[in-house]
Amino acid sequence: DNVYVCGYTYGSFPGYTLNGGYDAFVMKYDKNGQFLWVKQYGTDKQTTGSSLAMDNSGNIYVCGYVWGLLGASWGGADDIYVRKYNSRGEEVWTRQLALLLMEKPNSMYIDALNDIYITGITDGSGYDAFIAKLSQTAYYISGYVKDIEGNGIGNIDVLLSGTVSSMTVTQNDGFYVFSNLPETGNYI
Repeated sequence: DNVYVCGYTYGSFPGYTLNGGYDAFVMKYDKNGQFLWVKQYGTDKQTTGSSLAMDNSGNIYVCGYVWGLLGASWGGADDIYVRKYNSRGEEVWTRQLALLLMEKPNSMYIDALNDIYITGITDGSGYDAFIAKLSQTAYYISGYVKDIEGNGIGNIDVLLSGTVSSMTVTQNDGFYVFSNLPETGNYI
């Protein structure tokens, strides 16, 4: 099994130049810890790599937040992005969720249908948790985001409150079941 790491850097990896204040990166190591590749990317401001996941075909997905244009459009604040790489480290696509609010992802999960779920925080009139479901069937992000106070950004099927550090999503009779959540907090 390979090991993947994502994050952000204030410097430059060999072969790359820092784009802005800090850039996101994703690295791949083999099962023996041998370095295989690194990808560094960003805007002229800031870009982070917050979470990563792998689909059934071995593609790697990195999500984070970006200030500036990384995908098709920018909402004017910290936007969520998802970038897909194949197992060789070649970029397949980048999607940017460009809203007018600040959104920062914390965790990402990919289900058996390769739908992408992201949890994080948004700041509309105060910090709130959100969950977004993204589909891969279109170029744009076709998910919905809504904060826990009901300030409508879109439609959503599942709503969480509290702190989510990691999660597992399974589908049971049309309902999504979340597990591996912290013991504290109120969940709807």
